[in-house]
Amino acid sequence: MRKFLYLLVLFPSIVWATSPLPLVELTPDNVTDFGFRVAFEVTSFGTTINLYAPESIEKCSYTGSSVEIKNATGEVVAVTYNRVNVHGSEPSIVGHIADKSYNMSVAVTYICPPDSQKRSKMYSVNSVSDYLVQTQSK
Repeated sequence: MRKFLYLLVLFPSIVWATSPLPLVELTPDNVTDFGFRVAFEVTSFGTTINLYAPESIEKCSYTGSSVEIKNATGEVVAVTYNRVNVHGSEPSIVGHIADKSYNMSVAVTYICPPDSQKRSKMYSVNSVSDYLVQTQSK
């Protein structure tokens, strides 16, 4: 259901005729391979993630982002979607959770031109909590 909502909100109707976008999970090991940077701030007020995304990947353009907040049982309790056109700057996606029992995912969508041989994709930090643990264990 969540992937359907991503498609519904983030993509133009012309993309609907294609299959769902492949999801590429961003991890501490591969995040820089795709041109992303991740920064965290963990305070007594909560956790903030800044995901800095490239303007394009393999000639596919950044078209938007989403942030999901999940409760302790993994249910999505809040979602934000942003559709944007970015030219000449590095997109930055910010998510914040104040309750330490909640988790968050951040996803970025890249749409390839129709005449391209590339496939549009969604890049995601699926679990901010897991990403932080993996980062600290290095």
